[in-house]
Amino acid sequence: MKRKGSFAVHLFENDIVAVAENETGTEFHGMIRLNETGLTLWKCLLNDVTEEDLIQALLDEYEVDHDTAKADVESFLEILRDAGLIED
Repeated sequence: MKRKGSFAVHLFENDIVAVAENETGTEFHGMIRLNETGLTLWKCLLNDVTEEDLIQALLDEYEVDHDTAKADVESFLEILRDAGLIED
């Protein structure tokens, strides 16, 4: 899976947001607010990855156990799927 569309990531004070660009902006009207772990996953989704790849990315980057990483990945992917931003 990977994310659809073209987005620019911006830092506004303490907020990280991904804003739709180009044609994506005509289909997706809004922005995605990211925390640090969300940004890690967002970057991974530029490439075709599996859910397990995303879990491993969190395990490699943060001091977190597998169950927590899995729950975070599932929650993040659900948000992106609901917004229509994931190609499975």
